[in-house]
Amino acid sequence: METVDPTSSPAIPPWAEVFPRLFEIYTASNRASPGNWFQQPNVWRGLLDNSTGLQPLEEDLQVLDTTSRAVFRDKAAPLVHLVDEWGYYRALFDCFNEIKGYRYLAQEGYQEVRFVPAQQDTQTPDLRARSGTLTVVMEVKTVNESTNQKNYFEIPGEQRIALLSEYRDSDALKKKLTEKIAMARRQLLAAQDSSVMRRIIYIVIRPDFHVHAEENLATFLEGQSEPGIEVLHCLLN
Repeated sequence: METVDPTSSPAIPPWAEVFPRLFEIYTASNRASPGNWFQQPNVWRGLLDNSTGLQPLEEDLQVLDTTSRAVFRDKAAPLVHLVDEWGYYRALFDCFNEIKGYRYLAQEGYQEVRFVPAQQDTQTPDLRARSGTLTVVMEVKTVNESTNQKNYFEIPGEQRIALLSEYRDSDALKKKLTEKIAMARRQLLAAQDSSVMRRIIYIVIRPDFHVHAEENLATFLEGQSEPGIEVLHCLLN
């Protein structure tokens, strides 16, 4: 297969026209970093080939209004070159997941759905929207697969032992969810605003591949809502 060397590519790559919103983030990112996600050979090739795996990211970004797109770009760009200890770009993709919260608010019919710019030394929600004269605020949190699963995929394929399906959520997952919800609750309550009629914690969950406990999870998360704070969730495949 032909190798791809993004560092030798022109300032405006050939994929920019097909993925214009991703290109905006790429342009604002640290393109000199060898860890830049866009410049990883498999990603660059996927962009050149109009990969169906990358199209949903562009489609999500296309939904954003001009103001929110600028805020989101400034939030996502510094994360493009950050890799965790397993070699995943989790910070970047956790940020992309915030658009799912934006889409939820837009689909609910709220007006002026906007990403909120971060403020130094001040806790702000990720999103704010309007319904008449009243306001809804949202904090989006992502809970990714367990460390056990990440370690499992570090084992060479021929040495892995098949994992049995599980139909209940682990205590470890519930602990992670509880901690994320507590953090989001503090953020949403930090700024008191009399116009706020609804506060939403939107949890995006990437479960372990062998866990099939959707109903159990939904029941647990419903119990995390309380007066003034609503907990919603979205499961990733």
